[in-house]
Amino acid sequence: MAQRSCAGCKKKGEKSEFIRLCMKGDKLIIDEKHSEDGRGAYLCNDISCMEKAIAKRAIQRTLRSKISPSDLEEIKSYLGGK
Repeated sequence: MAQRSCAGCKKKGEKSEFIRLCMKGDKLIIDEKHSEDGRGAYLCNDISCMEKAIAKRAIQRTLRSKISPSDLEEIKSYLGGK
């Protein structure tokens, strides 16, 4: 099975271990079912990984998209609430 890497900490694992982020139009979304089309960025279910990925601009680079700060904050608050 193909391994995925966290955009924040670079930990490798099965895709079911990670949260998948992708673009739907110009909006960053969480792909909970891992079924949306297009490029995906994977994160551990940990706020610190999200913060590392934001600092390195890893999500934008992986998705090859401009991502609004408000979209990043929504994802960050989602992870912080888990």
